[in-house]
Amino acid sequence: MPGFSPGRSGSPPPHIHNSQEECFTVNSGSFSYVVDGVEGHLKHGDKPACIPAGKPHQFWNGDNTTVLEMEFTLTPAGTFEQFIRTFCGLASDAGTVDNVNPLQMLVLFPHGDMQLADMPKPVWLLIEHNVVPVLQSLHIYKPVYPEYAGDTYT
Repeated sequence: MPGFSPGRSGSPPPHIHNSQEECFTVNSGSFSYVVDGVEGHLKHGDKPACIPAGKPHQFWNGDNTTVLEMEFTLTPAGTFEQFIRTFCGLASDAGTVDNVNPLQMLVLFPHGDMQLADMPKPVWLLIEHNVVPVLQSLHIYKPVYPEYAGDTYT
């Protein structure tokens, strides 16, 4: 499955969880990640990797050839379950993660208490507080879709 970064299968865009710690545990396959520019790798049996709130990061399938099965938790959970159901549903319907419309991603990320890491903070705040409300008021893109509320897309 392609991702947002070349050679990083299944990767979301680099992002920041504003108020949540994110921890990853690998059940099978190879998991790679980068936090603040430092790359790490996990396999089954390794101690979970935990990323503190506020740290830019990205993750992907570490070997691009085998299925990666992993678990991740966010503390506190907040609206993340709803975010991930929507994100996975949109990615599934689009065929791959990198085919999700970028404007949809702009609406989705603030709802999950996240921001895109590759964007300067003032630009992100301008988008979050000005562009996203316009997109939502025009009913072009939504942060939540009822069709992704079930267990189908997890």
